[in-house]
Amino acid sequence: MQQQSVTHDTVKDHVVQCVQKMHKNGIDIAKSLKKEEMKDLSILVPRRKVSVASDASRQVEQDGFDIVHKVEAQEHLKRVQQLEENKTKACALIFSTYCNRVMQSHIEEHVDYESKIKNDPFELLKAI
Repeated sequence: MQQQSVTHDTVKDHVVQCVQKMHKNGIDIAKSLKKEEMKDLSILVPRRKVSVASDASRQVEQDGFDIVHKVEAQEHLKRVQQLEENKTKACALIFSTYCNRVMQSHIEEHVDYESKIKNDPFELLKAI
């Protein structure tokens, strides 16, 4: 029986489709996988506004700005955490779906497996 093989790009495209479809906020990891580098969410950190209103209404306006900022900051933190979780899930998908037992053993024996490859889909794709 002949063993079927697929290209790096085929694997990457399939993983991108799977993570977009199956994972919460999968678009961030999908974009990261397409570019083969983690999406930088630090540029999306919400900025806190400061009221420039007159003295009478400054505190009220600032309180509103603070509430909005707190919510936006919490949402950003959730997005960062979800991206990290999806990175690990993508790695598991690649390892379990596209690596047979022999390949898994070779990868696990790699000198950089624990430090670089284990939970990094980019490094795993390179190792494969």
